[in-house]
Amino acid sequence: MTTAKAWQQLLDLVEQQVPKNKIPLQPQFSWNKPDRLVLSGVYQVQAHFVKPNTRFEVHFEPFGAEANSESTIASEVSKLKRWIWNLEDVDQDGEDGWQLDNGIVLSTTNLVPRILNRLSDFYEEYRRVVSSESELEELA
Repeated sequence: MTTAKAWQQLLDLVEQQVPKNKIPLQPQFSWNKPDRLVLSGVYQVQAHFVKPNTRFEVHFEPFGAEANSESTIASEVSKLKRWIWNLEDVDQDGEDGWQLDNGIVLSTTNLVPRILNRLSDFYEEYRRVVSSESELEELA
């Protein structure tokens, strides 16, 4: 499989894994074509799938962050560590796989749940940063 097809397969599988059942009062996943997995609740965060040149990246960031320069993003957001996963398309026993920065190689099928879990974790990190900023402002 070509690298471009492997990348598209990853995007398609992420889209397919978005839960169809909506749970009231819980953050919800949605797929924003062509390349964003969004987790929306009180706050919104995204996994933005980026293909600059020859490598592949998944950016875990506040929703819409790519449209804003660092200077225009709210102060609490700038305190939040952004995560970027670099992915390399590799052959794993005759099947396409993805090697992460840490050297772990995962099949597309095994990578997708990790992306969903990482975005959920990022949502909680974002919620904590924004909540602590709001509490500090109330005390001032």
